[in-house]
Amino acid sequence: ANLQGNILDLNKAAERVMGYPREEALGKNMAEIIDPEHLERSRKMSADGQTTYEADIIAKDGRRVALETSTRLIRSDGKPVAVQGMARDITERKRAEKSLRELSARLIHAQDEERRRIARELHDSTSQSLSALAINLTLLEQEVETLHPKACKALAESRALIGEVSREIRTIAQLLHPPQLDEAGLASAVRGYATSFAERSGVRLDLDVPLALGIRLPQEVETAIFRILQESLSNIHRHSGSPTATIRLALESSEVMLEVRDQGRGIPPGFLKNSDGAIAGLGVGVAGMRERVRQLGGRLEIDSGGQGTTVKAILPLPDEPLRNE
Repeated sequence: ANLQGNILDLNKAAERVMGYPREEALGKNMAEIIDPEHLERSRKMSADGQTTYEADIIAKDGRRVALETSTRLIRSDGKPVAVQGMARDITERKRAEKSLRELSARLIHAQDEERRRIARELHDSTSQSLSALAINLTLLEQEVETLHPKACKALAESRALIGEVSREIRTIAQLLHPPQLDEAGLASAVRGYATSFAERSGVRLDLDVPLALGIRLPQEVETAIFRILQESLSNIHRHSGSPTATIRLALESSEVMLEVRDQGRGIPPGFLKNSDGAIAGLGVGVAGMRERVRQLGGRLEIDSGGQGTTVKAILPLPDEPLRNE
């Protein structure tokens, strides 16, 4: 194509992809073929010289075709005179990627719902049953205290064991899905989880988290922020060796932001480059965080230098009014 975007030449493969015979395609401007949503980016990328980018075209029969295009400037006497492009049809790959993203979204939603259900069962049923059992053991212990000292001791030990099991169940329920997230909102859940994490791990946490955000965010946004907090703190405990961490939660006009910062060993650069998949040493945690953020149209920033790591998740808020906390 010339610098104005008019097609000067094309091969048979390009004819098949675009659906235009050669005589009809010659002279046609690429602006008539490239999807309007991708047109400005395509112009900019082509003008920059040799580069590779993805863009959709609209074929003659109306089909949308996804292309991976490599372009280079053709020069004459040192001046650019035309643009040469080589394109590969990646429509099937893009469809497969879309299907994979949709499947991932369904799996994440199903996992969150199952965690919520199990946490509710543990809180409402199992914990209540253990509490009733502890009360019965206390009553029985009082009855046999003078007659059977050994039995009384066994009952006391059993009651203490029930107390330990109850605490474990409360911790598991908190990890699965804290009731504060549904009942009191994101800020309360973040503060509560941070407190319990600090007690379990020994990591000292500095919180820059409001007592309340003033509004309730969409459930999927609150859940995503909370899961990112969990994963970030888990990585600090397991990998960073940092004795302290800082959590910041802020609500701006159109976004909610979570930032978790530590002063530990940091993440090797190679791990961050491959963080869209399974990461050696970090499991699939970072990939899961990225996927949650991507599904909600947000962005995840991970900065890890010589010392310390900062994870920042920013999610957009919907245009419709949100309910108050």
